[in-house]
Amino acid sequence: MPVVPLSPPQRPLRIAWWDDFAGLPLCPRTRAGLDQALARLRAAGHRVERAWPGGMDIHTCWQVYGCLAGAEIGLGMASGQRRLRAGASHLIPGSWPLSRAFAAGAGASWRRYSAALARRDALIAALDGFLGDYDLLLCPVAASTAYPAFPLSSRRLPPHLQVAGVRLPYIEASVGHSVPFSLTGNPVLSLPAGLFDGLPVGLQAVGRRWQDEALLAACAVVEAVLGPRPLPPGA
Repeated sequence: MPVVPLSPPQRPLRIAWWDDFAGLPLCPRTRAGLDQALARLRAAGHRVERAWPGGMDIHTCWQVYGCLAGAEIGLGMASGQRRLRAGASHLIPGSWPLSRAFAAGAGASWRRYSAALARRDALIAALDGFLGDYDLLLCPVAASTAYPAFPLSSRRLPPHLQVAGVRLPYIEASVGHSVPFSLTGNPVLSLPAGLFDGLPVGLQAVGRRWQDEALLAACAVVEAVLGPRPLPPGA
């Protein structure tokens, strides 16, 4: 099949951006990368505004994703293990909603699973309706840049990470920003936003469902403004 060349928009892009994912903090490097990228895009003449789709609450996204993913992971567990995991969700603080939703999802009934799918459809509609007014939505990829490596001998992921002086569960810190779009199935690209203290910062660009080519074309414009992918030290 022949490759169809990208046709970047011949006009200023309409870019929405967002940084408040249910109060998750951003580490100083990630914040600097986001701010610098937005400033460069504005200086290049693109329309950049802070906006988020109505009807797409982050906590709801986390709860729905946790239910669906937790239930599907739970299918590979013994029934007793599933019940134990789901019961333990009540021991997870309510201030850690994504971690709690994952654990509780292991014990989800078919009725609850079906209800979560219906809520997912509503979130998909809210995001795609919103993106009808924009070329893309720009957000941080994660709460922080790369964290120190953990011993290969460890069989468990670390339960917590420190982000901007805040103690966060590993799941919230690492995937809290990307879960909403994993849930909806929208195409997402990670774009480089520079090196800060030797660590790369990435921003996720979200497009409308089934319009991957349009997102690629818009991101080619964004990448031309932000510059090429920075190389790590010693590369």
